[in-house]
Amino acid sequence: MDYTVILAALITGVCAVIGQYLISRKNRRDADIKREIIEAKREDWEQRVEHKLDVHNAYADKFGDIAVELAEIKTEIRNLKEFHQ
Repeated sequence: MDYTVILAALITGVCAVIGQYLISRKNRRDADIKREIIEAKREDWEQRVEHKLDVHNAYADKFGDIAVELAEIKTEIRNLKEFHQ
């Protein structure tokens, strides 16, 4: 039996297994990088939404304060009108 054929087959098999391992490792690393990018984009989007919500809530609080002040001004105007009549 020719041992060179067996040795060549073994070397080819080992190289094929190593090649598949390296390809699998690279694909896994690429998938991890994609997942990290998607996660970073999602976190960025969440932060922008939270910021917009904070801005909106601040305006809502200001409008509440403005409504109270407006009611006070109306009352003062009514009192001044009654005083000058």
